[in-house]
Amino acid sequence: MPERTDPFDSLRRPIVAARPRPLFAAELERRLREELHMPVTDDLESDDVTADPSRHGELGLVHLRVRDADRAMAFFGDVFGWVGDRFVDEHVSHYVLNSGVTVRLL
Repeated sequence: MPERTDPFDSLRRPIVAARPRPLFAAELERRLREELHMPVTDDLESDDVTADPSRHGELGLVHLRVRDADRAMAFFGDVFGWVGDRFVDEHVSHYVLNSGVTVRLL
């Protein structure tokens, strides 16, 4: 039996990733840093939310579920300068190493 093909396949274009506009990327970074209580400078010691356990009620861990963790880490790494540690178990995850809040892309 011949394999059926989708007649619309010839009309589909491949998805090509686009770099975000610089102003959009800067504003997105600012808003995410504000929401995640991340420092706005590269000095992580100045606002490390995990350093003081008396700061109850503040965000400490964020899980971002994405379709492709490797692509997401590449994107966020470019936009925010995040450095991640790749972990593979039942699925691929990246733990962001250089933020005041633990961020996991999975």
